[in-house]
Amino acid sequence: MKPRIRFFVALGVVFLAFIVWLFSGGKDSGETQEVSSLGTFEVTAKLVELPGRLPDPSQFDYTYVLKYEVQEVHRGDITAKNIYVGHYDPSKSRHQATDEKIKGIGGNLLKFISGHTHRMALDLPLEKFSAGIPLINEYGEKTIGPIYWAIWTNKVD
Repeated sequence: MKPRIRFFVALGVVFLAFIVWLFSGGKDSGETQEVSSLGTFEVTAKLVELPGRLPDPSQFDYTYVLKYEVQEVHRGDITAKNIYVGHYDPSKSRHQATDEKIKGIGGNLLKFISGHTHRMALDLPLEKFSAGIPLINEYGEKTIGPIYWAIWTNKVD
């Protein structure tokens, strides 16, 4: 095949890939094998707020409770509009959060930012997974329903 023809074939392939991406909305749903298979629950939810300043993880390890507005339930039975989720050491990116104390958590989320949407694999009860790790729940008695344990957290674009 002549170089000029190869160039136009390659250009056509790139153009076709761009059209497919454009019509798919160019969005990443956050779906991965891990988020779709780990835990008992899988949701896409918007982070409502960061209720306070995250503690310095070099001081101690902790689980921090965040409030989410559920947009879609993919697995499990969650009927609440808002849920509370405990994240282990949320000041760390999710792929760096697992350590010798807590294993098996991860995701592609680099930083928790209010208003961003996450696709998460969750489980209950929180105490089973975070035993011995301090829990920081700035919502206190305002927490309605269970606090889910975040196993895998991916950003949704």
